[in-house]
Amino acid sequence: MLVGLLKSYSNELLNFSTFINDTLVPSLFFIVFFAVGYFIIKI
Repeated sequence: MLVGLLKSYSNELLNFSTFINDTLVPSLFFIVFFAVGYFIIKI
């Protein structure tokens, strides 16, 4: 029972981490790129 629960929990954690990698990282890169472009235009 406990082992199955831990397995499903780790699986959910893995899905969550891949979701973060697929969405958070590109948006972070986009924000950094946008900020750099904005500062270059402003100067």
